[in-house]
Parts: sequence; C-alpha cells; structure tokens
Amino acid sequence: MEWEKVELELDVKDMLNSLPERLRQIVIKRFFEFKVRRVIASEMGVSIERIRQLESKALWKIRRNRELSKSLIEYI
Repeated sequence: MEWEKVELELDVKDMLNSLPERLRQIVIKRFFEFKVRRVIASEMGVSIERIRQLESKALWKIRRNRELSKSLIEYI
C-alpha cells in the first residue's frame, strides 16, 4: 500500500515536470494549494481569463500525454 502512494507521488511529479514552468505553477496553485483563479491572476499579474486559458492549456497537455494520463488514471 505504501509503495502505491510513493508511485503516485512520482507520477504526479513527472506530470508536473512535463509542463512548462508557468503552466506548472498554475496547476500547483489551483489543485494543490487550492487557490481560486482570481488570487492566482493577482499573484501573476494577469487577468482571470488568462489564468483560465493557461489552466485549460495545462490540463490539455496532461491529457495529451497518454503515458502519464494512463498511469494517473490507475489511481482514480
């Protein structure tokens, strides 16, 4: 059971590392720090709409990477 947790953490790190820095930061802030788009936009100096667009792009890139997506789906 413990090894599954370690494996999941490694898969998540691989997924995050596959993203460009800016997209990685948005994903971390949204889904790991649980910040709303308004707060992220303020911190990054862009509009809320731009954060929505970049978040969408990051999630698309994650889904597009079939190898990473398959390994993460195992945990859902």
